[in-house]
Amino acid sequence: MREDNNSLINWLEFVTVMAALVIMSIVIFIYHKALGAIAFAFCLYAGYYFNSLIEEKKAGYVKQIESMDETFSDVTRCAVFGMPFPMSLISQDGKINWYNTKFKNLFPESELLGEKIDDILPKINTKDLLKSEKGEVIDIDIQNKNYQFYYNIVDTYKQDKKKLILIYGLDNTEDEIIKRAYYEETPVIMAIQIDNFEEIAGATDENNRPIVFAEIDKEINTYAVNYNGFARKYDSDKYLCVFRKVDFNRMIKDKFPIVEKVKDMEAYSSIPPTLSIGVGASIEPPLEVYKIARLAVDVALGRGGDQIVVNEGGRLSFYGGKKKAIEKHNKVKSRVISHALTQLVDQSNSIFAMGHKNPDMDSFGSCLGIYTFIKLRGKNCKIVLKEVTPAIESLYNETLRQMPEIKNDIISPEEAIDRAKSNSLVVVLDNHRKNSTEAPELLDITNKVVLIDHHRRGADYIEDPTLTYLEPYASSASELVTELIQYNEEDLKLPKIIADALLAGITVDTKSFTFQTGVRTFEAASLLKRFGADSISVKKLFREPADTVKYRSEVVSQAEIYKDIIAISKFENEIDNSVLVAAQSADIMLDMRGIEASFVLTYYKGKIHVSGRSVGEISVQIILEKIGGGGHQTSAGAQLSDMSIDEAVDVLKKVIDEYLEEDEKVESNIEK
Repeated sequence: MREDNNSLINWLEFVTVMAALVIMSIVIFIYHKALGAIAFAFCLYAGYYFNSLIEEKKAGYVKQIESMDETFSDVTRCAVFGMPFPMSLISQDGKINWYNTKFKNLFPESELLGEKIDDILPKINTKDLLKSEKGEVIDIDIQNKNYQFYYNIVDTYKQDKKKLILIYGLDNTEDEIIKRAYYEETPVIMAIQIDNFEEIAGATDENNRPIVFAEIDKEINTYAVNYNGFARKYDSDKYLCVFRKVDFNRMIKDKFPIVEKVKDMEAYSSIPPTLSIGVGASIEPPLEVYKIARLAVDVALGRGGDQIVVNEGGRLSFYGGKKKAIEKHNKVKSRVISHALTQLVDQSNSIFAMGHKNPDMDSFGSCLGIYTFIKLRGKNCKIVLKEVTPAIESLYNETLRQMPEIKNDIISPEEAIDRAKSNSLVVVLDNHRKNSTEAPELLDITNKVVLIDHHRRGADYIEDPTLTYLEPYASSASELVTELIQYNEEDLKLPKIIADALLAGITVDTKSFTFQTGVRTFEAASLLKRFGADSISVKKLFREPADTVKYRSEVVSQAEIYKDIIAISKFENEIDNSVLVAAQSADIMLDMRGIEASFVLTYYKGKIHVSGRSVGEISVQIILEKIGGGGHQTSAGAQLSDMSIDEAVDVLKKVIDEYLEEDEKVESNIEK
C-alpha cells in the first residue's frame, strides 16, 4: 500500500528514533545488564507510543479527506445547478433525465423531463453522440440566438451498466453575428463579357450600333444598382462589377436574370446579344478574387458562352448555358491554332495523340486526323488506344487494311507512359477532362499539352494546356481537326481512309448532319469529300450485327415518357457494346413526337452508364453535370456506381426535376 508524504515522513522518524534507542540499549546492556534491560523496556514503550501517535494522525487525516469529499460534492452540486449556461443530462436511449434552469428557459412551453432530446433539439442525435469520439461542437439556433452545444459521455457501469450524456450550450450569438456580418459584407467581383460583340457590330446598322451597346450598358448598370453594387466598363465589350456577398446570394436565388434580359434586346440588331459572366466569390485579396473572376469568364466562354460561372472557394457552379452556342464564321482562330500547332509539332521529337476512354468514331477519327497532320510535318506520332471498342471496330479494321503501317503507331497507355518524357507533346482530342483520357498519367509526365475539343468546358478541365482549341459551337472534334489540316499545307493530299474517318466522326456527332450542324460543318465535310471521302464507305463503317439492331428496338419499345417531353429507358444486358446500344437508342427516341430529350441507362464494366440526347431546347449536359457527367448541350453522358439501375433512374429523375424547376424560375423572373 502506497503511503502519502506525511505518513512517509512519520515512518522515517519512527524508524530513526527506534534504531538509535536499540543501539543505545545494546551498548548499555554490554556494560551493565540491568540498565540494558531497562533501556530495552524503554524502547518497547517508545515504539508503542510513537506507533499510537502515527495511527491517531492517520485516522485524523482520513476523517479530514472524507469531510473534504462531502464538501466537494456539495460545491459541485451547487456549481452544476448554478451554471450560467443551459445543461441537460440525457440517457443513452435519448430521454432527458435532468436539466437546469437555463436549459428550461430555452423551451418555456415544453415539458422536458422524459422527452426525447431529438424532439426538442433535432440536431442532437444520441446514437451519433455515443459513437463519436471527437467531441464535435453542434451549432443550434434557438430563440434568435446561436448556441454551441458540447457533450461528455459518462459511464455508469458500476451502477447500472449504462451511459449518460451531459450536454451544455454556450451562447455564441455575438460571435455568430460578427461572423455572418463579415461573410455578408465580403466583396464579390463579377467580370462580364459580351460574347458576340464583333458579330453584333457587323450585323447592326451603323446608325443603330451605338444605341445597341448603350442599351447593353444601361441594362448592366441598372442590374448592378438593383443589387446594391456598381458596374464599370473597362473595354468595349468588358465590364467589372462589385457586390456584397449578401446581395450576390439574392442574385443566385433570382438565377441571374441579366443574361436573359440582355438577350431579349433585338430591337436594333438581328443578332441577340449574349453575355458570359465569371464570378469570384472567395475570401481572398481583391486582386486574387479578380483573377478568379476572369478565369471563370474563360470557363464560361469555353462552355459556349451565354452563361454564368461562379467560383466560390474553388467550387464551380454553372447557371444558364441552355441555348445553343453561336457559330463563328471567322476562321482566323483556326488558322492561328493550326500555325501554333505546326510550330509545337516541329519542335517535338516525341508526340502522342489520344482521345477519351471508350472511344467513339469522333474520338478515334480525330486522332487519325491529327496523326496524319503530324506525319505530314515529317514527325512520328503514336496514337494511344487502350481497347478497340465496338463503336470503332469497323473503322479500326478498315484503317489497318488500307494503312497497315499504322499498326505499329497505335500503342497501349502503359507503353505510352513508358515512352513519354517531360518534353513530349501530347494532343488530347474530343475531351478536356484529365480522368476521361485514355492515359491520365501521361499528362503528369509531360509539360506540353494541346487540347482540341468541341464539348462545353466542365469544372475538371485539364489545367494549363500549352495550346487550347475548344469551340463548343463546332459539331465535332473531327470538324476542328479538318480545319487545322486545311491550313497545314497548300498542296495537301489526305489518304482516303483518313478522310472517311473524319467524315465518320462528323456524321456520328451530328446524327447524320441533323444536330449541332453549322456552315463550317458542311464546309469541313465538303473539304473531306474533295480528299476522297465517300458517303457510302462511311455508311458501311456504321453497319452493325443484327443483335445490336434488335437490342435497340427493345430499348426504344420499353421507353417511359417522363414529364410528357422526356423519354427514359434501360438496357440491362451487360455486353461489349452496351454503351453503344444505349447511345444509339437515345438517338432514336428523339424521333418520337413531342420528345425533347432522351436518356438510356445501361451496365458496363461494373458501372451504370447514362447516355443523354436532346433536340436543343433541353440541355442534357447541364442535367448530367449534376451527377458528375458532362458533354454537349445535345449529347452528354455520365457514370454512376454503388446503386442499382432502378435507383439510378430515380437519381436521374430527381436531377431532371431540378433542371426543369430552375428553368421555370428563370422564365418567371424574366416575366417579372
